Amino acid sequence: MMQVPPIPEQPAFLARMHLLATEVGEASDVYAAGLRLWEEAGRAVEAGELAGNLCALWGALTDWVELKPDEADQAEAAMRQAAQDWLGVDQADRCAVERYLDHWLHDICGYERT
Repeated sequence: MMQVPPIPEQPAFLARMHLLATEVGEASDVYAAGLRLWEEAGRAVEAGELAGNLCALWGALTDWVELKPDEADQAEAAMRQAAQDWLGVDQADRCAVERYLDHWLHDICGYERT
């Protein structure tokens, strides 16, 4: 079995993303909680590829609310699901993280696969 390298991001960044994902799941204002997660990931983009991908993901989800307000309930449900899914990912397992990102970035948010 091929050894997959671990996620290079700093433990503090991963812990912060975990906390913010928990907040998205519990928030009465899901959009505001999602926006905080997007902002935090954006500040950490230099931390590595994961931060950039999370920034793109949460940017797309928050844009969904802003650009299609009539779909806000659907977008907020997707935010809660994305947060719940993230909390269920073993962040030490690169393959699991990549499956999460592939699903959310491409299948849900519509980013093109390259």
